Amino acid sequence: MQQAETCDDAKHFFAQTVEGLLTQVFGEDAGIRVEDVTLVPEREPFYVISDRLMQTAGFRKEWEASDLRHVIARLAGTARTTSRTCAGRTGGRRRERGLW
Repeated sequence: MQQAETCDDAKHFFAQTVEGLLTQVFGEDAGIRVEDVTLVPEREPFYVISDRLMQTAGFRKEWEASDLRHVIARLAGTARTTSRTCAGRTGGRRRERGLW
């Protein structure tokens, strides 16, 4: 995530990382997709898990009984920082080129 060049990269890397983590925890049969996780840098806890996934009984039970939400929150915090940093870099480049 820290190698993201754009804010979209940071969001995509975050989603891929969490999708991989959740797939390891729940297995391939759980059908977890990148679209099930979204980085939301504007508000805590800085991520959203899809309704589809949260409504899955096995997922919800494990989510409520484990530290997954805290682990993902830490990943989201890192991705949020990266996202804000790349936004500053991009904005600076745009200003230098006279695009703002």
